[in-house]
Amino acid sequence: MSASPEEQASGDRSRLLTEQAAPGIELTGNEAKYHAIIDTAVDAIAVIDEAGVVQSFNLAAQKIFGYAAAAVVGRNVKMLVPEPDRSAHDGYIESYRRTGKAKTIGVFREVQGQRSDGTLFPLELSIAEWRAGGKRYFTGVMRDVTERKRAEEALRRLNETLEQRVLERASALEDANRRLTSQMETLQRAQMALQQAQKMEAIGQLTGGIAHDFNNLLTAIAGNLDLVAAGIGNNQSLHRLIDAAQRAAQRGGRLTQQLLAFARQQTLRPQIVDLNTLIQEFRIIVNRAAGETIDVTFNPEGRLWPALVDPAQFQSALLNLVVNARDAMPGGGQIVIETRNVRIRNDAAMPELASGQYVMLAVSDNGIGMTTEIVGRAFDPFFTTKEIGKGTGLGLSQVYGFARQSEGDAAIESAPGVGTTVRIYLPRAEGVVDMDNAAGSMPESRNAQATILVVEDNAPVREMVVSSVTALGYRTLVAGTAREAMSILLSGKPVDLMFSDIVMPGGMSGVELAREAGTLRPSLKILLTTGYAAVGREAALGDHGPFPILNKPYRMADLIEKLREVIGAS
Repeated sequence: MSASPEEQASGDRSRLLTEQAAPGIELTGNEAKYHAIIDTAVDAIAVIDEAGVVQSFNLAAQKIFGYAAAAVVGRNVKMLVPEPDRSAHDGYIESYRRTGKAKTIGVFREVQGQRSDGTLFPLELSIAEWRAGGKRYFTGVMRDVTERKRAEEALRRLNETLEQRVLERASALEDANRRLTSQMETLQRAQMALQQAQKMEAIGQLTGGIAHDFNNLLTAIAGNLDLVAAGIGNNQSLHRLIDAAQRAAQRGGRLTQQLLAFARQQTLRPQIVDLNTLIQEFRIIVNRAAGETIDVTFNPEGRLWPALVDPAQFQSALLNLVVNARDAMPGGGQIVIETRNVRIRNDAAMPELASGQYVMLAVSDNGIGMTTEIVGRAFDPFFTTKEIGKGTGLGLSQVYGFARQSEGDAAIESAPGVGTTVRIYLPRAEGVVDMDNAAGSMPESRNAQATILVVEDNAPVREMVVSSVTALGYRTLVAGTAREAMSILLSGKPVDLMFSDIVMPGGMSGVELAREAGTLRPSLKILLTTGYAAVGREAALGDHGPFPILNKPYRMADLIEKLREVIGAS
């Protein structure tokens, strides 16, 4: 009785396995043992013949491919391979049989398999060749690496995410470092600017005090010279000497005004003005000051905002800038005057300048320029790089003082051989521009026999004032302090006008005295004077009055004119 095909196949597999076994290992033809070895393997195992027909298909292979063994054994193995490898599979085996050149035998590689439901999946494949009964067979050991691939892909994405986050963190740290560096640089600039501002403030207080005392001296000198001139008759030689002394006193007065401007203690009379109009009206003087070898160009902002400034002091600052620019170009050159509307937001270079809207004046030259060290000192009073006798060193300090006193600021940008630009920032004003600066007509005196109470703590100035007003026919009462003046007013003595210094010892200023005197005697006329105008500016602007102001130093003619104006006013 002959064996069935299934029994024959089982016997062949047993023989194949026996012949493949290594020496020393005894294998029987027991079918159960063969199945135990193959079917308990973790990896999928399939045996095919040289025609590509599957001879065996273990349980692991059935699990990963989704086929039962009966559906695969006896069929070509290419059913487990997707295109395009499926169509080329038989050609691979035929080429190997014909040439003996193995491309995949003994090579561990990764391929794609196709499950019974048509889905593809990755698997690792290793193929071994062996012979039995004169036939060639191939054993393929396969492992489904889908989960490993998923894990690798997840790990790859995780690594990419981590790398991206590391890059983002690194970029964020780099940005933070840049911001920190920028903030440190800004802080350093702010500290330098603050130190400069503190230095300027200290110098300003010193120069303001000097100017105040110097104004008292000049007032006494100029007034007494006027008294001497009135008593010498027609002696022309003496008159020439007195005139020369008066001119020297006037020059000293101009110097004190520049010192007061730097110290921000000059009396300003701010108005809402159009800087373009002020500059245009001043062009003739600017061009003459620049000289014939300098080309002056004006580039105005089309719709310039109005500014609240003292027109005369603004034009004085502009003239100082033009003269400074001219002196930086001894061989000729170009000066450019510009106006612009600007918005300032927390400028570290100018920490004292509040954020807001400003009108900027810029005066630029293409002269010799300045080093950083000179720029740092350019606003200091009496600092100059000019030769002895060619400059007082007060021009730029006056510009700086005017800008700061006008609630603005000034800045210098310069480089050697390139030129210099000085910018003044003035606050934008809300309101209508008023360019009518004409002085009104002088009121006539009502009564030259009026009584004037002179309140002055400086003895030479007090004596000069008393002599001057007495020479005019006025009666005088004299007080050295505000308390003495109040005693006179409380005594009931007739007083038509009180002429008082503002800054005095004793705890009561001239402004406080004026307020109390006005309450005590509502009809009393009041005229204040000062050479130290920090408080005087407030009095003139109306913070405590308003009260009329006569600035020191003044000459006898100035005093007479102001007295007549105040006494004659209703």
